[in-house]
Amino acid sequence: MVRASWRIVTAPPGTGAQPRPANELATAIFADLQGEYVLELEVEDEGGGIGRCTTRLTTLTSDGLRIEMVWNVNAGGDTSDVDMHLLNAPGGQWFEEGGDGDDCYFANCRVCDSYDEEACRDQIAEYNNSGRTPPPQVEWSAPLSPDDPRLDLDDVEGNGPENVNIQAPRNGTYRLGVHYWEDDGFGASTVSIRIYCGGALARDFEPIVMQPGGDDGDPTTEFWEVADIVWSGGGCEVRERGPFECPRICTRGEVETLGECPAGQTRGRRCN
Repeated sequence: MVRASWRIVTAPPGTGAQPRPANELATAIFADLQGEYVLELEVEDEGGGIGRCTTRLTTLTSDGLRIEMVWNVNAGGDTSDVDMHLLNAPGGQWFEEGGDGDDCYFANCRVCDSYDEEACRDQIAEYNNSGRTPPPQVEWSAPLSPDDPRLDLDDVEGNGPENVNIQAPRNGTYRLGVHYWEDDGFGASTVSIRIYCGGALARDFEPIVMQPGGDDGDPTTEFWEVADIVWSGGGCEVRERGPFECPRICTRGEVETLGECPAGQTRGRRCN
């Protein structure tokens, strides 16, 4: 053998997984989304002969609640920053950070202490390889325990994914939101959401286009209230906040002032 190369043939839409290393017989991937991955190995011998084989990997979450967000799937040149938020509702306050803040998002809920995505993937892989679950970051119910949330990936340079997980959710309601922090010159972003309860897909939302607003998440930037996730008896019910034809999209300023996006409106316009 004089050459070996790996490539991903199929994978969940929006994954950033890549074989590392890609040119040796043994490789590894960081499976950042739940689903099926098919990898192909190609080898070449001294005589120019080519051999290929494939291997199939199916990933399943061990968390009771897992929410995945991707955006601008397969788009080139995307440097936009879209953030996922999970609110301890009802009565929670969007953008309330701190160690016991009601809102789990990048400011208080990140497992990784670096903004370098490859470094974060390596750090989380260390947890996975050791058999330890990454610790929750927000303490919604003392003591810090498996019923608290964690944000495993915070992608600030386009495409995603961003994932929020709760290993063993308490009975109650969680409200899911998406904030378009900054487009960084890219323009509108197309956002997709998948919600898993007990490892099974409970709901996926059709891609929603979010428009750029100000910079650095200022009060004019767009905020989409996606759904309420009602957890009870080890299962969940997903209740959308607004239908696809009338998503609850307002501004960060509005959700911070009013506590929620106005009902029956999208971007300040009343829906038919």
